[in-house]
Amino acid sequence: MGTNTSKYCYHLRTRAGSRTIELIFSENNTAEISDVSNWRGPVKGEYIFSCLHQPVSENHGFLRVIKIEDIQAGKEIYSEPLIDYGDDIYGLYLSLSAQDVADVEIVFEYIRLRQPELHFSGDRILDNMKFIGSAEWSETFSLFLFLLPLTNIPEDSEVQKIISGFDKIKLELADQE
Repeated sequence: MGTNTSKYCYHLRTRAGSRTIELIFSENNTAEISDVSNWRGPVKGEYIFSCLHQPVSENHGFLRVIKIEDIQAGKEIYSEPLIDYGDDIYGLYLSLSAQDVADVEIVFEYIRLRQPELHFSGDRILDNMKFIGSAEWSETFSLFLFLLPLTNIPEDSEVQKIISGFDKIKLELADQE
């Protein structure tokens, strides 16, 4: 997927399982997101999101999902609708926000922080689990990832269940080449 320029990670581990998300930005205006969940019971999955990356500034930009692959099933579960809005994802967001469009791409927005911040889960149960040593996650974060509200995927679909878990994810800078 090109030369890696930066990598961000999110991980959550509890006694019931784990989830790891990696976001890798590449030099060729692409990005890849991997999502691996391994919880007790039926909640397991491994997905790869291939994205086009449009930076708006050094610390802000958009990721348009081109396809999602289910690694365990060995199949593609989403590919971008045949809608060509050009390469201007920010313009796409602004132009479509006031329109009623039936098929809209999956678009994430990200904001990079200038300095890492402490990462609190915001979930009292998880915070209590961490206090007693039953949960762990990254101590700091450097990037917020948001799912844009333009996404128009049926609520009960497999894809919607997968992407909804990405909204407001806090990722830490893992390495930089």
